[in-house]
Amino acid sequence: MTKEHRKIRVGRVIKSTTDKTILVATKWEQRHLIYKKAQRKIAKFYVHDTKNEGRVGDLVRIEETRPISKMKRWRLLSIIKRDEVASTTPMQLDEDMVATANVVDPPKESKAGEEDAPQNSVEQEAPAEESQAEEEDAPQNSVEQEVPAEESQAGEEDAPEDSKK
Repeated sequence: MTKEHRKIRVGRVIKSTTDKTILVATKWEQRHLIYKKAQRKIAKFYVHDTKNEGRVGDLVRIEETRPISKMKRWRLLSIIKRDEVASTTPMQLDEDMVATANVVDPPKESKAGEEDAPQNSVEQEAPAEESQAEEEDAPQNSVEQEVPAEESQAGEEDAPEDSKK
């Protein structure tokens, strides 16, 4: 293949974790032959990057070349535009989430000499449990009283029929 006939593409770097290799994606639209609706197409190319210059988000120009490895058939010609992509680690995200959580729910103010968390949580939970227990007892008792009365009447009527069979 002569240099004049080599294909040249422009695309974005989507992965650059491997040594001397970047993954470049090119996007284009193509009309469907029958339905005439525009279809988005994405092609991914493994590109040989000898100096490890390519970073995620960069707009690059690549050129077709001889097979360099199993999947690499392209090499990096130039970086057209550097794009700054935020690089965050999981630890940074966790710290940010903790910082925002403290802003949303500020700690409650306490009186001098008192500890907030243990006493307040116990005091708040205990009355709630008692009130729930009282509420649960009342409806259950009324239902239990009604149901046995109906069952006893039905049971008396049904009892002789069962003995006859």
